[in-house]
Amino acid sequence: SQMDDADIIFDLIANLFNKDILMLQTADFTIYKIDRSVYFANTARLKTGTKKELDRAILPPVYLQEGEEYIAKLLLIEKVLLLRRHEVFGEIPGELLTQLADTLEEVRVDGGTELITVGDKGTSPIYMIRFGEVAINRDGEQPELLREGALFGEQLLLDSERFDFSATTTEDSCLILLRKEELTDLMAKHVEVVEAYLKLVGPQRKEEEEEELEMGIL
Repeated sequence: SQMDDADIIFDLIANLFNKDILMLQTADFTIYKIDRSVYFANTARLKTGTKKELDRAILPPVYLQEGEEYIAKLLLIEKVLLLRRHEVFGEIPGELLTQLADTLEEVRVDGGTELITVGDKGTSPIYMIRFGEVAINRDGEQPELLREGALFGEQLLLDSERFDFSATTTEDSCLILLRKEELTDLMAKHVEVVEAYLKLVGPQRKEEEEEELEMGIL
């Protein structure tokens, strides 16, 4: 879709009938970018429900009133690429990464929204910032400000664990949510996801343990 003077080949059109949503969306998006008339001619051959879902994901919005703000939601392929930006998720095989990306939810929140409160259970979602800013607050420490691409909430996983910090948006933000139950379901089935999660939280857990040991010695 980003190549100059690209042609629509039959392979692209054939993938409009692919049952794999990743292939279907990506082919559809590419065709729309290259030649909208070909997009409309060929998607008219799809089942009504499938066409509606694709149109909702790919076509520009129709504004109900002038000045209405709209942010297009990410396609599945864009969610996969977003996860791959993080080194740990990049080690998960492509098919599993696609399954994980398909569970992601996208939400927009106003500035001043508290996402995590001190004492919340460890089963609270993992958040990734698509755009905006989030302040991480711990007692006695300066707030840590996180921006685009940053991840938080991944430190805990169990219902018995509790967060020792709060997370609050400092401006209107768009966040990607990975719910812990979706993550643990994949972890139960695939050891590669377990290994990736352990690498994600491992360095922080090790640092916390070293700090606790040092305090004990003092």
